[in-house]
Amino acid sequence: MVAIVPMKPIKAAKSRLASDLDTSSRQLLALNLLRHVVRCASLASLDSLWVIGGGFTVRQVVEGLGACWLEDDTADLNSCLAQAFASAFQRKLTPLYLPGDLPLVDWQEIQELVGALRPNTDLVISPDERGEGTNALVLPVGSPLRPSLGPGSFHRHLQNASALGLYPTIYQSHGLGFDLDT
Repeated sequence: MVAIVPMKPIKAAKSRLASDLDTSSRQLLALNLLRHVVRCASLASLDSLWVIGGGFTVRQVVEGLGACWLEDDTADLNSCLAQAFASAFQRKLTPLYLPGDLPLVDWQEIQELVGALRPNTDLVISPDERGEGTNALVLPVGSPLRPSLGPGSFHRHLQNASALGLYPTIYQSHGLGFDLDT
């Protein structure tokens, strides 16, 4: 299993908080949130952790925590995840998407999420607290489901899974459900 944490360029981080925080504060917040997610994921029983993108500062933070940083050469978040999932599949690794802005997540929740993927489980999905977005997604190796993040992604993932004949396991927890967007 590999946790995949995509990151925006740090200069663009937490832009929805611009009315409340200056640029420097938003960047520090994003880096601290990332540190927390990486530390929690590192404590869960995973084979690997990839943080993708975010630039030089993110790379320094990630490598300082002992995780793997990869450059993002894609056009958008879904392309980034699709490429990362394909790379994981090639290595026979089960991909776990985690956002880098989960301030309340703990390693036990990540461990339970991972444990929800059992033999013959088609996917595990964790919604945000509003039940709109996707805050975690685990796909077995070779799954045909493609990441489709953005507004309404939780229901879109469920619809896409149904269209493919896949049956999701929904995992809900407070820590995975609360992302810091606004």
